[in-house]
Amino acid sequence: MSRKIAGLTAIAALMAAAAPALAEDRACFNSREVKNWSAMGDQTLLLRVRTSEYYRIDLSRPVKHIRSPAALLALVSREQSQICNAGDLDPRIMLGPRFSLGLPVAGLHRLTEAEQAAMGETNLPGRHYRRRNQD
Repeated sequence: MSRKIAGLTAIAALMAAAAPALAEDRACFNSREVKNWSAMGDQTLLLRVRTSEYYRIDLSRPVKHIRSPAALLALVSREQSQICNAGDLDPRIMLGPRFSLGLPVAGLHRLTEAEQAAMGETNLPGRHYRRRNQD
C-alpha cells in the first residue's frame, strides 16, 4: 500500500513539475502579470501582459460599461491564476465599491507581432505614452 502511495506521489510531483512547461507552450500567463488593459469597442478587451505580450479577449455580447472611465478590470482565473484559454478566465468590470459586472468571454487570443503592428503601437494598452506628433 505504501508503495502505491509513494508511486502516486512521485507521479503527481512529475506532473506538477511539467505543468509550467506545458503552460509556457500554450502561451499562458498569470493574472498578476497583466500590466494594463484597454477596451476596443463594446465587445473587445486588450491586455498587456508582462512587458510586450498582448492578448485580445472577445466578449460574446456587447458591454457598454467596459469603456467607462471609472471601470476597473478584475481578472479572476479558475485554475491557480494561470490563464491559458477563455475557460480559465472570469473577468469582471468593477464600476464602484459594491458594483461589479461579469463579462461573457467568448474567446482569448494572443496577438502575434504582425497583429500588433497592424493595430498600431498607440492603440495597444500601456503604449499611449509613445504617441508621436504627426508633423
